[in-house]
This record gives sequence, structure tokens and C-alpha cells, in this order.
Amino acid sequence: MILAKGEISKSFKSYQKILNKLIELKFDRSDYLIALGGGVIGDVTGFVASSYLRGIGYIQIPTTLLSQVDSSVGGKTAVNLAQGKNLVGAFYNPRLVLISTSFLKTLSDKEYKSGLGEIVKYSLIGNKKLKKIIDGNSNDGLRADSSFNATIILGGQIKGGEPRIFLIYPQGNFIEVSQDNPFFQIGETKYGKPILVRGYDYEMGFSDAVKLMLLSFDSTVKANLSVGFPLDLHIYKADSFKEGKIKRIEADNKYYSKISNGWSKALKSAFDSMPNFPIEWWQIGCVFYQLKKKKSLHYFFLKGITYI
Repeated sequence: MILAKGEISKSFKSYQKILNKLIELKFDRSDYLIALGGGVIGDVTGFVASSYLRGIGYIQIPTTLLSQVDSSVGGKTAVNLAQGKNLVGAFYNPRLVLISTSFLKTLSDKEYKSGLGEIVKYSLIGNKKLKKIIDGNSNDGLRADSSFNATIILGGQIKGGEPRIFLIYPQGNFIEVSQDNPFFQIGETKYGKPILVRGYDYEMGFSDAVKLMLLSFDSTVKANLSVGFPLDLHIYKADSFKEGKIKRIEADNKYYSKISNGWSKALKSAFDSMPNFPIEWWQIGCVFYQLKKKKSLHYFFLKGITYI
């Protein structure tokens, strides 16, 4: 069976298509699936194998550098949902992984460099602080059910290519920044991300982008006590091939305080300018709540309800 190239095939539609074919061919637990292709093919095939008849064997034959060094090993299988990448899947190891570097001759320059980016990620283990953290959790750091994990944002540039930024998940998978995914935020994204989604414009200048980022973190900090300062801003100049400027922003930073207070006032002003919700009968009515406790009924009476 041949699937279309790219993430579009990493879906429930492909998953169902393969399952239907297996049923048609009367596959049983003695049969094997073979995943011949890149990471998408391996992920979908592995997920099918993990769930069909409660698990059958499969073999990985990765044909891209990225799948050879990452997705074909470790048993990571999944499909994507509209809400996000790899949200449904299982850790299910292949019975065999066959790797041939001959396949790499067929890759485009972009695909080959994508695999090199993954190899660069592994070099982060050379970071002494990160290595110490991993060593301290070595007993459970590689288990699927481990509480130890780390999400990393990695940015840089390889000579001859464009600057690139990756969001690397604890399981080892990653996504790259693009026009469709223009920003990443590690941690409690549910608080600050809506501001990024509403305020971001692909054509906006760098200064505006930094302002939007700070407003996003401001909402996150105010909504979650576990998130706090300082914030580090790292600026890399394209084609410089050296570490850029780093600016640390503390809670008492004058610019941050100014836009934080201004944002609060602007939100309040915008809220006040909006029309009130039409309450209708709630304005003059009463609400009774009945709570049954043992054999008696308790009534709670609320007067003058004008807002929900």
C-alpha cells in the first residue's frame, strides 16, 4: 500500500485505510507489517501494528536520515489530530530495524539537512548541566511512563542554509517553525498562546514581535503562579554564525511594566465598550437550586441576578 508523502498521511484516515486492507487480506497475529519510507510511514505503520488484533509484529526500513536516526528507533508511533501532532499513539517497538545508507542518495538537500538537525539535537547531551539532569534521572528517563521529561527549543543555522528553529518534545519528535507554525512556547501555553494567535502577523516587525511575546508571557505569569521571571530574550543575526545578544528581563523591567499596565487598561476599556449580554427574564427572575440530601430537600434562593 502506498501513502501520500508528508504529514497529511499521518492521520486517522490513513490508519483506517490500512486497517481495512489488513482485514480484507485476513491478516492474523503471525503476519508482519513492513514500513518502507520516512518517519510518517513508520509512525502510522507502527501505530497500526500496535493496535490491530491487540498487536502484531512490524519491521522498520527507514529511507530518510531523520527516520534512520530518530523515528525508527525507540518505538514511538502515532497519528496527528487537528488539535496537534502525535496526540494519539503508542510506544511499540518494531521486531527489526533495517538501515541502509544507500537510501540517503535519493534525498533532497533539505531532507538531508533536516536529519542533520536531529543529529545536532543529540549533541546537546554535551551540555554539562543538561547531562547532569539526565544522569540524575537515568533510571527512568527513557521509559514512556517516566515523570522525567524535557522540552527544548533549539535554534541555529548551518552554513549554506537558512536560520531554523525547532521545538523538540520529550519523546524525541519535533516540529519546525514555519509560516504555518510561526511561534513556539514551552510550558503553560494555554494562558499566553491565545494572545499570540490573535496578535501575530507574519509581516510584523521584530520590535512588535518582542512586544507581543512579552504580552503573552505577562498573561501566562498572571494566570499561573508556577511561571515566573526572569525572561531571557536571545537575538540571533542571520548569517552571523555566532551567539547573538541575550537580554534578561526581570519583573521590575520598566518597559515590561509599562506594556503590562497598558495591556490591562486596554483590555478593561475594550471590555467596557462591548455590549452587555441580553439577560431577558434573568433580570427579574429568581433561581432555585434543589439539592437532595438524604430524605430532605434544601432550597437556595438567589435574588437580583443580573449577570450569569
